[in-house]
Amino acid sequence: MKKTDWLPYGQLPVPVIMKAWSDDAFKQALLSDPKKALEDLGYDLGNYEIQVSENTSNKMNLTLPDIPESLQSLSSDGIKRYLADTTTCSATGTCD
Repeated sequence: MKKTDWLPYGQLPVPVIMKAWSDDAFKQALLSDPKKALEDLGYDLGNYEIQVSENTSNKMNLTLPDIPESLQSLSSDGIKRYLADTTTCSATGTCD
């Protein structure tokens, strides 16, 4: 089986993206039944529920990641303090 360490980041591996760009039948399979399409390529997805959507020139899909395990025990104020200590964010939401 192929590595699936990319799963928690919500980004398809480059070879899968390239295959979807060059093989319309695979792209349609990936969009309609992503788990099967990825398993057919040799990825073991276990119990993950997989959704794939396509960005276009006027549609952008954004992913809200799961909270990291290291932050799960923190209160809301604790998370805010952690973020204040580790990032610099502007009022518009952009962070350095």
